[in-house]
Amino acid sequence: MFNEICIYEAKLTKLDEIEELMREVAEFYLEQDGVIDVHYIKRTHRQKDFNAVKEGELPVRLTRNVGKVTYVLYWVLENEEAHARVGKLGIEKFYKRWNRCLTTMPKIIFGNTNLKRDIETTTGSAPLEHVLITQPGLRYCQAQALVYSLVQDRTFQTFSEREKNLAAQRILEEVRGRMLEDIVLLETMKVAGPEQNVFKLQFAADEFDMVVYGRRENHCAVFEVKHSGKTAPEQRRHLVNEENLSLTEKRFGKIVRRCVQ
Repeated sequence: MFNEICIYEAKLTKLDEIEELMREVAEFYLEQDGVIDVHYIKRTHRQKDFNAVKEGELPVRLTRNVGKVTYVLYWVLENEEAHARVGKLGIEKFYKRWNRCLTTMPKIIFGNTNLKRDIETTTGSAPLEHVLITQPGLRYCQAQALVYSLVQDRTFQTFSEREKNLAAQRILEEVRGRMLEDIVLLETMKVAGPEQNVFKLQFAADEFDMVVYGRRENHCAVFEVKHSGKTAPEQRRHLVNEENLSLTEKRFGKIVRRCVQ
């Protein structure tokens, strides 16, 4: 897949106009062949500081905008050819209207975001395809936008502030955990030797976040990846599951290491 992130700085006097324009552009893009997804995000929050991020605190809502409002376009396409074709159509159709609303030229980032990798299964069936997000910040950006949309939902508004905060924290914590799993898996794949396979191993009800299998020695190491600054016994529950261990050794040889990272 091919991705674009475009950061816009909008004039304070043009907010209604640019938000209507964004809705039209998103609808137009989604009608085009080769476009997979389109999201526009308005900057409504900021992080307090780095320690707040480490502690998993919620972002702070902005109370005012000084001179401009920041919006972000994030869209996903099948390939570079689709981006070139649809981008040209978008410029031809919307450029003048964009120009009226912006304080400066937008900042644009392009890139491929995934690396396909198989998930092994203990059944011996064909491996499942797994997509690793090699720019995990994109995933977190999407998650924050989805949480923001959820918070605006009428049903969600009936919950107490405590319930809403707990739900938002739980969603973002789950996403951060998945992001960390992908990062560890990808980085280990990069440094693995030619005689090593690195993969996620899926069971009927759970999984090992990472297995490193040495084909020559016919043995393996299994890992659980946790996004947490604390240790707890339940973090290793999959690593002490005798059924999981037996199924793993049946396919990938003796387990020589079990580790929570």
